[in-house]
Amino acid sequence: LVTVTTVIASSLNPTTDRDSSGSVIYDGALGLSYAWRANVELGADAGVRYERFQGTDEVDWTYQMGVDATWQINRYTELAAGFVHEWRQSTDRTSDYTSDTLRIDLRVYR
Repeated sequence: LVTVTTVIASSLNPTTDRDSSGSVIYDGALGLSYAWRANVELGADAGVRYERFQGTDEVDWTYQMGVDATWQINRYTELAAGFVHEWRQSTDRTSDYTSDTLRIDLRVYR
């Protein structure tokens, strides 16, 4: 009934900034999913991203939290909805932001 997922990753991101050779990104996320009924699944997730730019002192932290629900109408159709809140804190204060995303999906499989 309950599914727990984790993601841990690192990657290199090139840049066109002449002061930096690029950035190193470290990602981590944790997701929890619960099968409330045979055709309804509820979920929640949280994640964090750390990005350090080489050659400069800039560091970005990005945080994300979200919830979602999926209703399988029949074998070929499901309705999904979700909400994600994301915010970033950077040593470059002009790069800070907060965003909220609400989505509703109708998925058709064949």
